Amino acid sequence: MYFDTKALILSSRPAGEYDMLVRLLSADYGLLRSRLRGVRRATSRLKILKEPGVFADLHFWGRPSAEISQLLTGVTLESFVGARDRWQRLCAVAGILAFAEAFTTPFDSRSKDKLALTLECLGRLDGAKANNANEEGLVLAYKLRFLDLSGWRFSVNDTARFSLDAKMQNLCRAFEEGKWPAVEEEGFLRSVERAVDLYADALRDKVT
Repeated sequence: MYFDTKALILSSRPAGEYDMLVRLLSADYGLLRSRLRGVRRATSRLKILKEPGVFADLHFWGRPSAEISQLLTGVTLESFVGARDRWQRLCAVAGILAFAEAFTTPFDSRSKDKLALTLECLGRLDGAKANNANEEGLVLAYKLRFLDLSGWRFSVNDTARFSLDAKMQNLCRAFEEGKWPAVEEEGFLRSVERAVDLYADALRDKVT
């Protein structure tokens, strides 16, 4: 059977001599795994569809529930070129995509929200001003919100709280507006960032 969906390419890796295996985040089906046949040939017109960070309207053969479907063709909707023009932004994009892949499952009940959040963050990075702090803040806010959507709550004082507390919500909003908190809060924010990464690593081990 055939099916269509809009999806964000999260990762890709070679398969055989000319194929690629891609993982995608879809609003309709959550995490998808698919094979792009012949895409590594010089004559392939689908090369853009193996690039992580590309959002496209895609056409597949197989079933969304299958272990691996076949990605036949697609139309690029957004490639976030501006988010790739500096090394720091490229690293931020890579981190975001890896995070989304780690905490999304097939037929994920929050996949629509997760895709919207990821596209929003990539769009903000695409137009971000050239300062590292802004990029760091955007990624940290993204991780906090994504963990929240995944059901793993994180707050300032307790990682098991029901939801992001008011201070963490305010921090996320500030980060997304391109603001970096006062110097006296720098140490606190670095500790939050380290805690989020450690917390995510522990959760990833449980998920996998």
